[in-house]
Amino acid sequence: MKRMSRPWILAMNFWSPQTDPHHPRVGTRPERYALRLEGSGPFLTIIGRDQSIGEVAQAEAAYLFHTQEGAVRAARDLNALADRRINVVKVL
Repeated sequence: MKRMSRPWILAMNFWSPQTDPHHPRVGTRPERYALRLEGSGPFLTIIGRDQSIGEVAQAEAAYLFHTQEGAVRAARDLNALADRRINVVKVL
């Protein structure tokens, strides 16, 4: 049996522009998600030291999640407690 001098290594491409030391901040922006009240209602944010939930008009002022899974989990938990429906939206 012949031995290979270099074993075949499968590389997975996890490149993301915000962490690339050779090309910082070049390319697409990382995805961010926010919670919004049903329809075209206000966005939700965390206010103050007591970390209460408040409403803001602009997506930039809302609390931004780094993953869709985290935003969906928070929306599901809040929907169980709230009387108004909360949706997850992708912030562009």
